Amino acid sequence: MSHIIGIDVSKASLDCAYVRDLDQQKVQRRSCKNEVNCFASLVAWAEARSGRPAPTRDPAGDGTMTIEFADCTEGLVSYEIRSLGISGVIPIQRLAQDNIALCEILSAQ
Repeated sequence: MSHIIGIDVSKASLDCAYVRDLDQQKVQRRSCKNEVNCFASLVAWAEARSGRPAPTRDPAGDGTMTIEFADCTEGLVSYEIRSLGISGVIPIQRLAQDNIALCEILSAQ
């Protein structure tokens, strides 16, 4: 079974939606301030819904993830997960077009 999680990232918050059953449109949502502890709590929240046991964690961390925005519509997610020996770069693009004008104004300041 596939698990789909959508994440809307802003300077103020991370807003997530977990799609449990796409056919029946069963969705759970979670939101928190865009801070380090927020990301960790969202990972724990997603893992709890995956049906898999939570992995053990090294207190020093297991890798990195960086989100860089080229402009108000595109960006890159770079990641490295040391325990799995994987890393990569994923291009991302804005789906909702409603805040592009505001983003461009704020970027110009």
